[in-house]
Amino acid sequence: RTKAVLAVLGLAGAGLTTIAPNPCDVETAYHCASVETDPGRPSGRTLLLNSAQHSYVDLADPTHLEYAYTQWIGAAADVAAPAGQRLDALHLGGGGFTVPRYLTATRPGTDNAVFEIDGGLVELDRRELGVRPGPGLRIEAGDARVLLDAEPADSRDLVVGDAFGHLVVPWHLATREMAAGINRVLRPGGIYVQNVIDYP
Repeated sequence: RTKAVLAVLGLAGAGLTTIAPNPCDVETAYHCASVETDPGRPSGRTLLLNSAQHSYVDLADPTHLEYAYTQWIGAAADVAAPAGQRLDALHLGGGGFTVPRYLTATRPGTDNAVFEIDGGLVELDRRELGVRPGPGLRIEAGDARVLLDAEPADSRDLVVGDAFGHLVVPWHLATREMAAGINRVLRPGGIYVQNVIDYP
């Protein structure tokens, strides 16, 4: 009797699976990732990772920063160098590439290096958000902790920490050793800004 009940539940579950919409545009090794159009802003796109809003990009206006944390990062860039001046920036985590786009648009000639562990996410960004590597944008798929070791010392004006595993910064990116590595690549007077999740 128990086996029969389990079999029925299994069939019911299988039926639900076939009729439920898939929330993912792509299932990467790390995320269920999707991109949604902002109904109030036709050129706006929201990147969702595991159904949580992660990044917002305006395809027509890269200077538009929808989320407060991106606005704060933009303000931090103005501490690293006067407004409009080019920067050498390193991004730990790519997401929707909101901040690299912003820096390129507001600081012509800026060099952005982006370390993103999720190659599937980078491919989605290329397909849905128009991200293209080239002059001013170097994308490396891999673990930021490992890739950081290959960066030259005193080579960056700004380091942006925006890497998450679900709702937390990966533990190995929040160690003293990682902080020392970031300090090594920053030029004197350089800025390290870290996005963290806080709850009231």
